[in-house]
Amino acid sequence: MNIPDPIRAQARELAAQGRKAEAVKLLQTTLQVSPAKAYRALEFLLDGGTATAAPVPEIRFLTPVLRIAMLVAMVCGLGFLYAGWRAYENEVSFRREHVRIEGEVVDFTAAGNRFRPIFEITHAGQKRQIPSTARIKRPESSQTEFRKGTRMGIWVAPLNPTEARPDTFGEAWVFTLVFGILGLGFTFVPAALLLFDRRR
Repeated sequence: MNIPDPIRAQARELAAQGRKAEAVKLLQTTLQVSPAKAYRALEFLLDGGTATAAPVPEIRFLTPVLRIAMLVAMVCGLGFLYAGWRAYENEVSFRREHVRIEGEVVDFTAAGNRFRPIFEITHAGQKRQIPSTARIKRPESSQTEFRKGTRMGIWVAPLNPTEARPDTFGEAWVFTLVFGILGLGFTFVPAALLLFDRRR
């Protein structure tokens, strides 16, 4: 790294006057390096270094393996963000193609080792019962919102409703939220670490 003689002399003069911060800024602007590298260059000059041989060693806290791992994590993060976006688009499309009505839980039907609530709805002036897409461990449990007699909003097909999807946050946005958080974490945390490592 070459430091022009006038800059080298000016940096030394500023440092001698106790204006090290200005000397570091001068070297940073001239050499187009980070503040840490400019500071080490100034220290080298003050120790008697020459204009053409100021060693500014790279200090990295991420090993090559960790940097590769960070890049892989960022790629995974982009994949999670895409999955979150697709989940969001699917939910928006679902709401365009279905209608929200009120339904009442009237019974439960076994679905493997879980249970599906049965909703009673009024469609075309007639009452009918349709199963829910939701599955719960135990009917009538105090930990579930699906209890007999409970009324809630549900999404159904407008012409021939055969299944009801409860209008709850978990049913609607859980995949968008989970994939979005994973995507942001896997993308921006490694990117910040790599940027910090590069600027040292």
